[in-house]
Amino acid sequence: MKTTLASIGTGALGIAILLALALISVLLVQGGVWLSALLFPWLAAINALALLVTLFVLLPNAVFSSTPKFAGSGMMIVSYVFGATLWVWSLLLTYTLWGGFWLFIGLFMAGVGVVPLAMTRCVDCADVRCAGMGLQPCRKSAAKRPGSLIE
Repeated sequence: MKTTLASIGTGALGIAILLALALISVLLVQGGVWLSALLFPWLAAINALALLVTLFVLLPNAVFSSTPKFAGSGMMIVSYVFGATLWVWSLLLTYTLWGGFWLFIGLFMAGVGVVPLAMTRCVDCADVRCAGMGLQPCRKSAAKRPGSLIE
């Protein structure tokens, strides 16, 4: 009798732990979406400023022989700004267009899965709101490549 009650209690404890883990993951996804929605306007402004700095400060400095290391380091830093903005944008688009389940799947793919999922959904529905999203990875890789070549 005691072993039966112990096994029932162990099973109930296991189910409670699984439910708690599921609840924690749902709350983390919801909190991440809330934080991303809060940070995205700031990141968009910083992204625009970083693009202007790249075009008008870093690229001209890469041409001169005295400052290419400065320009390369700056381009590497700016590429992280572009990447963070792209990731937050993709997270919000995946959640908005596909929902929390697919966002969880994208986050489960090493965290970077939200970017291809968002691009896939934008191409799938031909959404005009995210037409410029296809240019964002190109801008990030273009900023990172010269930075790594100059240093």
